Amino acid sequence: MRAPIALLLAVLAACSAPLAPRVDSSPDPTSSRSPGDLVAVLRVVDGDTIVVALGGPRGTKVRLIGIDTPERDECFYRAATERMRALVDGRSVKLVRDVSETDRYGRLLRYVHVGTRSINATMVSEGFATAATYPPDVAHALEFVALERKARLAGLGLWAKRCSP
Repeated sequence: MRAPIALLLAVLAACSAPLAPRVDSSPDPTSSRSPGDLVAVLRVVDGDTIVVALGGPRGTKVRLIGIDTPERDECFYRAATERMRALVDGRSVKLVRDVSETDRYGRLLRYVHVGTRSINATMVSEGFATAATYPPDVAHALEFVALERKARLAGLGLWAKRCSP
């Protein structure tokens, strides 16, 4: 009787384990890009969305997974957007997929890296973004929550006592 229960528990554990993030393969199947290739950032939309040189001359919007930054009419919007610009604008980035390809607005969902630096983690750890978990894309959720907690305790960025537009 123990063997079926142990097997059931093993299957349930495997099903609930987060999937390892996958290095992006191009959203355009006709593209000659290989997984892990760098792609140029064309512009920064805001603190959690960028446009990269994929899919034509206008590029493709990429929403950074696991983070959320203030919207245009909210306190700290400009600071978060400027920090994202300083980190990625005009640079080449590596896009890493978790589980989902796109969000409901058609934006690619990715972790973004410049060299070995995770831009998603940097935005949270410096207080420019909050951790935002949207299953099934949860590979770094616990890490981002811990980084947010440290930023909050240190009073960084969003967690400062005063509003910075």
